[in-house]
Amino acid sequence: MRFYIDGYNLMYAVGLIGPKNQISLARSRERFINWVTQVHPLPLRDVTIVFDGREVSRSPLPEPTNGPRIVFSYDGTADDLIEDVLEREARPDQVALVSNDRRLRQFAARRGCQAWSCDDYLEWLECPRIPQHLPTEVSEKPTDLADADYWKQLFREVDDHPALKRFNQPFRDFGNFG
Repeated sequence: MRFYIDGYNLMYAVGLIGPKNQISLARSRERFINWVTQVHPLPLRDVTIVFDGREVSRSPLPEPTNGPRIVFSYDGTADDLIEDVLEREARPDQVALVSNDRRLRQFAARRGCQAWSCDDYLEWLECPRIPQHLPTEVSEKPTDLADADYWKQLFREVDDHPALKRFNQPFRDFGNFG
């Protein structure tokens, strides 16, 4: 699995930058990159962190030897650069995007990528596993009548329990007006 991380977005989510941050942006980026290097459990060669780069010097960055790849978007936003990269991705099903930007996550999902919020990524760090594709839309109801019958049968004992019946009675009565 390859990861593309919306750098400033995740930095903000983990509290390394904020509206009144006293540390320089360059120093905050450095601390963030070190943090990702320490906490990301999969090979770091598969991690790319993308930062907005309009305010950053265009001097070439050294290629990382044991850390994530760092990319700056000099001619546009990080979001634009990430969209361009995901558009050209040959195996989008092998990519996870990390960002709280809803538009960017929707774009990634349409391309067939995993689209993780920053909280999703932080939870994954606590219990890493190879991400599986999640359905883009979760059905509220069983997909067919046989599924509904199966679940009703499975939970029949729970529904018939006297204490639960008493607990649920006000909810059952709510819609019955006559």
